[in-house]
Amino acid sequence: MKFLILFLFSFFSQANTLCDQDIDKINRPDKQIVGKIISTKHAWQTYWLLVLFGLIVSFYVAYRINNLPLLIIYPTAVFLLALYSLRLKKMALSGNLIVSIFSAMVAGIVYFAEREAIGNLITADASRFLFVILVFYAYMIFAFLSSMY
Repeated sequence: MKFLILFLFSFFSQANTLCDQDIDKINRPDKQIVGKIISTKHAWQTYWLLVLFGLIVSFYVAYRINNLPLLIIYPTAVFLLALYSLRLKKMALSGNLIVSIFSAMVAGIVYFAEREAIGNLITADASRFLFVILVFYAYMIFAFLSSMY
């Protein structure tokens, strides 16, 4: 699961770099990589390779742990991150909202992936179950609010 989150962040970074080439030429010309060190074509190829490899890994993980509902996470995240990079980051409220949702969903993805094990806690130890749920939700709310403002 951590591996997939790493792929999402790599993918997002690559998408952001590709979409910000013109801005980086002006604001950070000394730090620009795409267009100077790496061609734009090669950067796009790397981007699609990351997306494809992450998709393959997500299918493998979901199949291996017999949790096929996990398959929805990666494509949804890829779509929203691409939408953010291409359109939403230019819109203050929409861009901040997407970033905040993603910050909160780091814990949310773990909760979703482990929902069966966490659900089993209710019969084993109800107070521990409530504590775990409270920690997840508190973290998600904190991550959302701290990213939003």
